[in-house]
Amino acid sequence: MVKTRFALCAVGLLAAACSPDLNDRTSILDGPRVLAIRSEPAEAKPGTVVAYRALVGQAGSDPSWAFCTARKPLAELGPVSTECMQVSGESLVPFGEGFAASGKLPADGCRNFGPEAPTAKPGEPPGRPVDPDVTGGFQQPLRLLVDTPEGPRFSLGGTRLSCGLAGVTPEQLSEFQHRYVANENPELESVAVVGRGEALKPGDGKNQVRRGEKLALRASWKSCEAPPCAGAEPYVVFDPVSRTLVDRRESIRVAWFATAGAFEHDRTGRDGEDPTTFVDNAWTAPDAAGPVQLWVVIRDDRGGVGWLDYHLMVE
Repeated sequence: MVKTRFALCAVGLLAAACSPDLNDRTSILDGPRVLAIRSEPAEAKPGTVVAYRALVGQAGSDPSWAFCTARKPLAELGPVSTECMQVSGESLVPFGEGFAASGKLPADGCRNFGPEAPTAKPGEPPGRPVDPDVTGGFQQPLRLLVDTPEGPRFSLGGTRLSCGLAGVTPEQLSEFQHRYVANENPELESVAVVGRGEALKPGDGKNQVRRGEKLALRASWKSCEAPPCAGAEPYVVFDPVSRTLVDRRESIRVAWFATAGAFEHDRTGRDGEDPTTFVDNAWTAPDAAGPVQLWVVIRDDRGGVGWLDYHLMVE
């Protein structure tokens, strides 16, 4: 999974990387923070209506949503154009408010962010198509705005675009279209306490923990032999070096968050070559009694996202 970081009074989430822009110890929340943005479907053609959900830890006000249509200049740092990280502007297309919203992907997504040649601006030379990411994909970015007592906080999300291939032979294009299956969001099956033989109860289920207790946690997802499925999916990608279609499997990353206590690792994961369908971590409960909220977010490297949340009671 490629990790990106971009700060502009912001917490950044880019679906291509799907990795939060966080500080050194990212797993303990001390205020509102966007932990994940989920696109359903996880991959779609421009013009498709997509449903989005935001996972906001210690949520406050309703966030506002907007697609960004600005291409990032080559000389500009960061995963997207700075025009995306604004309250409003010509490059932003608002489509809803709240922790869930639906919007139609901009029709020119494959020109702005994909393999098609972009429309030339008056007086400027023609631009070049966007290079695919390491999974062969392209992303339509979106901006999520959350108001906090410290001011507006921006987050980046997106949807993987189904744009096809460019610069390949007709035979390769035909084979790719026959074999490629659009990405599905991954799902966590459970987060279990190793040694207890039981899983934590998600949602509002009561999970009792002793003060200072250390829990060995295991997050699991489904085994995936063929797509579509909610695990580490196999997929086909065009390799620009060998100029051939190659088979790969998604890598999986899991991010851990809580309102108190301490995790041994902020993030854990499995590479595409590793068929294991779980990761382990440890969480130590705080010394003070009281409620703790815990979130576990799973991401695949094609941009899919899922999560489970838990309520713990430290006694």
